[in-house]
Amino acid sequence: MNEKTLYDYWMVCYRRKFTILIMVVTAVTGVLVIGASLPAIYEARAMFYVPSSAATQRSNLSATDVPLPTSNQDDAKANIGILKGRDTLRAIHAQFPQRSIDTLQRNVDFTAGRDGIIHVYARDRDPALAAAVANAYYFAFSHFLTQRMQERALPRTAAIRARLDEVERELQAVIASRNALAGLSGSPLLDTEATELIRERSGMSKELDELRGSDGQSGENNGRDTTSPVIAEMERQIAQIDMDLAKTRQKTLPNHPDQIALMKSRDAAVAALQEKMASLKSNKKTRSETVHSMLQKREQRLKAIPQYQSTLNETDQKYRDLRAAKSFLKNSLEEAILASSKAGEIGVIVETAQPPEVPVFPIVWLNVLIALIMSSLTGILYALLLDYVEDRQIARRSCAPAVAM
Repeated sequence: MNEKTLYDYWMVCYRRKFTILIMVVTAVTGVLVIGASLPAIYEARAMFYVPSSAATQRSNLSATDVPLPTSNQDDAKANIGILKGRDTLRAIHAQFPQRSIDTLQRNVDFTAGRDGIIHVYARDRDPALAAAVANAYYFAFSHFLTQRMQERALPRTAAIRARLDEVERELQAVIASRNALAGLSGSPLLDTEATELIRERSGMSKELDELRGSDGQSGENNGRDTTSPVIAEMERQIAQIDMDLAKTRQKTLPNHPDQIALMKSRDAAVAALQEKMASLKSNKKTRSETVHSMLQKREQRLKAIPQYQSTLNETDQKYRDLRAAKSFLKNSLEEAILASSKAGEIGVIVETAQPPEVPVFPIVWLNVLIALIMSSLTGILYALLLDYVEDRQIARRSCAPAVAM
């Protein structure tokens, strides 16, 4: 049996062109019928990007600055992970309850370009619904990040407010102390008080010296204080009794009643003198201690007066520090509140999804093209198969007479 050439195969196909044509027409017709019977699927696309350092750009960029997309593709993939998360999916399903969660998950795809722009593809039989789903993903994504940022900002804002209240209370106390010190330091009232304290200190020092001097003199006189009129009178009375006693002794016997009476009077006068001197000595000691204590208080007060200005300077420095801390905390609180109020501005929409007019499935021309190619190949193979079967039958018939002979 001779091997067939390409021309032979071509002639086989040509002889069975109607068979091949019937198969092609049947396939194309079937594709058209099936395509017409299947519901059309539409695909909408939305595009957005998340600016680089989105957390800092709100506080650092001015109103005229343009936020740029992140150049790190890994960040975009992380954002796609948020878009695919269950929280975002539940938020989308809450907006479109007519579609199940599985349907939404199956019919939505996300891609990230090298420029960091995120593409959202949503497919549905309703073109308007497909566009709405694609656009909703951006807002669900922004809402998700907004909630997380606000959750992180609330403790910080509360801590700043608490610290601001504490600084305000400290500042009010320092202001009151500062006003009191400022009214005293360098005032005529304080100068008058200093002059009076110096005069009192001088008088008390002199009195204390006199008391100490009189105590020393009393010690030298065997405990007698000749400066006191009472003591002098009592000593004079004792001297008079001694003179009377001496005269009586010259005139009378030792046990005479007059002598005994004078001796008793003398003993009583001496006892009274000693008691009076002990009392005066105790009073002087008490007075000396009192004057010494008062003198120390005056000294402390005089030493405290020059410290007013130093204390005022320290209070002024503390006042300035608290004012600076209050200003810093107020700015931090305003930034935190501003960041929370602008937290919804997470990304930038590049392209808003519009309801598509042309379905992505079925694609008639593509289906017809594939049907033409596949049916043509199938028809050719079928024609070659028929030719092969026919050749085998002819060969079998030609071999039958030879076998019979």
